Amino acid sequence: MLKKIFKIISPIIAVLFLFIAVYTLYNQLKAYSLEDIIGIITVIPIYKIVIAVIFTCISYFIYTCYDYVSLSYLRKTMSYKRIAFTSFLSYVFSLNIGMPVLTGGVVRFKYYYQWGLTMMEIAEMMAFITLTFFVGFFNVTGLSLMINPIQIPETFNLPIGNTRLFGLIIFAILIAYVLLSVFKKGVLKIKGMSFSFPSKKILVMQILTGSMDFIVVGTVFYSLLPSSAGITYFQFIIYFLLAQMSGIISNVPGGLGVFDAIMISLLTPALSTSTVFGTLLIYRLIYYIIPLMLGLFIAGAYEVRHLFIRDKQ
Repeated sequence: MLKKIFKIISPIIAVLFLFIAVYTLYNQLKAYSLEDIIGIITVIPIYKIVIAVIFTCISYFIYTCYDYVSLSYLRKTMSYKRIAFTSFLSYVFSLNIGMPVLTGGVVRFKYYYQWGLTMMEIAEMMAFITLTFFVGFFNVTGLSLMINPIQIPETFNLPIGNTRLFGLIIFAILIAYVLLSVFKKGVLKIKGMSFSFPSKKILVMQILTGSMDFIVVGTVFYSLLPSSAGITYFQFIIYFLLAQMSGIISNVPGGLGVFDAIMISLLTPALSTSTVFGTLLIYRLIYYIIPLMLGLFIAGAYEVRHLFIRDKQ
């Protein structure tokens, strides 16, 4: 019964997502004129754009690792081709449309369900992906705040002068999770919910995947900044993580407006507003808009192909 319902709603979901994605693409592009885009592209050195494109490709590859690690945790096997296809569409739509748990979950449900996973397994997979995301966030943020602490303004009236203590606390939470994963045996149960800690191998994969995600995405933006900015990578990554998390929490598509406003406010002491705005524009073009166009083409081609296959059957 469930499979019959899935066959009916699957094309509807596909068309709905394609429509939302096209509308999102239109809204992102209408804010900029072709002259603005061309003008900013000509200012940024071509080698910086090439570096940003390379790291964007690496970033979307790392997204596939989230799904691979989660499937390994569930002891489920699937071809990398299917994982890459589903992961790319899931992230390209969730990054641009917003509400990543919902949009990413719907895309994963649509494809992974027809390839043999149950609804419960997909839900567990999504939960482990979210956990991996925060493992990476805690690792990169904790280390960054400890290595290059930010001075806290006196207006906050806090007893500490910089963010190193916050970095220690954040990193300590990650260490606690690592120690529990290594030494805790069996299943952890809290208020009727159960969680099995990952094996040492999957734990290492989890830390590497989550950490490299933030490092590589940050590098995409950092590589586009002028060399004269005078901002160290550790200083920049803290700004970037703050803006990134604020954009994700807002559930605004691509963090549009929220992410941009925070990056402009944090980087303008070192750079002009127009320079930061131009960097943001190219960053969105490379990391969001072009992959969304590619995702629309891939999803459309897949659905049209399978529509003809169903008609022949």
